[in-house]
Amino acid sequence: MIGVGEVETQFFTQELKEWLCCNVGTENKQWALTFGVTVWTIWTWMNKSYIDVDFSWPVDPRFVIYGYMKANLAKSYECLSLPKTPKVEALVRWETLGDGWIKINSDSASRDNPGIASAAGVIMDSGGNWIYGFEQKLGWYCSVRAELGL
Repeated sequence: MIGVGEVETQFFTQELKEWLCCNVGTENKQWALTFGVTVWTIWTWMNKSYIDVDFSWPVDPRFVIYGYMKANLAKSYECLSLPKTPKVEALVRWETLGDGWIKINSDSASRDNPGIASAAGVIMDSGGNWIYGFEQKLGWYCSVRAELGL
């Protein structure tokens, strides 16, 4: 098994708040790999447990996670070594279209996930003049269902 000694032991035994504080922004590549693979793997298993009726959680999750880490160690280090792309600020705004066009902007969301969801939007002409607005309460939806209108 690969691991990082005391850090590895703490990784699986700390309280949530302490665990998050120790893992966010770490410069230790092996620690970052352990953190990323573990969170991703648990998230994947959780989703599978909701979708796949035949899915069963591993008896020893640490063993499975170590297997993923070992299988992908070289590729993970390569990704962790890439230079970070600088952030670029961009102004996001409504832009007009050519004459004769209309533009529809819409969005939906749920409060919590799942939770009470609603959708709203606006229709504007090519000069940015309001034509029509709408909103609708959707009911109890997850965020994906609300966004896709399912």
